[in-house]
Amino acid sequence: CTVTVAWDDAHVVYPAVLDPSWKSTADMVVARSQHSMTRVGADKILIVGGKASQNKVEIYTPPAPADWGALGTFAVTSDLPFSAPPTEHVAAALPGDRALIAEGAWDDAGSTALTAQAAIYDLAQGTWQAAPAMAQHRYRAASVTLPDGRVLVTGGRTIAGFNTKSIATCEVFTPAAQGGAWQTVASLAQARAAHSASVLPDGGVMVA
Repeated sequence: CTVTVAWDDAHVVYPAVLDPSWKSTADMVVARSQHSMTRVGADKILIVGGKASQNKVEIYTPPAPADWGALGTFAVTSDLPFSAPPTEHVAAALPGDRALIAEGAWDDAGSTALTAQAAIYDLAQGTWQAAPAMAQHRYRAASVTLPDGRVLVTGGRTIAGFNTKSIATCEVFTPAAQGGAWQTVASLAQARAAHSASVLPDGGVMVA
């Protein structure tokens, strides 16, 4: 997270130690788990998917910096146009105050099924636009927004017969004014799932 602080420099003795504190927010409109949170626009948070979410989507707006005592607000926006609410899905910010939601899993009569769907949320319009699904359907993948606005998705788990397995395949999503396109790129050195990915200062990506 990012913490912005300010103080009267005349009364500070350096080196100084900053001890920030946590505070509660308002409650979400819909209780959910295994969902995603993606920053869109200057200060909004898009909350998508999760168990028991019924495809309901919320936007969190934080209080103004000067109003530290306020809780911020959660508001319902357009429903996610998936056949079932995804869990452990791909969620990444796109240029132009948009966000990509893709793939993920859902519980189908006690077994795991894949959504094999994707959509793009437009903050300005408050609406969803269909996007192509990935070539390799997956959940528990890691995704990052690259410096040029594309999204890299790595690894995850997929369904093989009656079982699930970790995979090493990777894909890059290139957004467009209408949807976008996926391209398969080099695979990871080893299959992995429920991992993390971060963009490095030189524009490369570290996966672990």
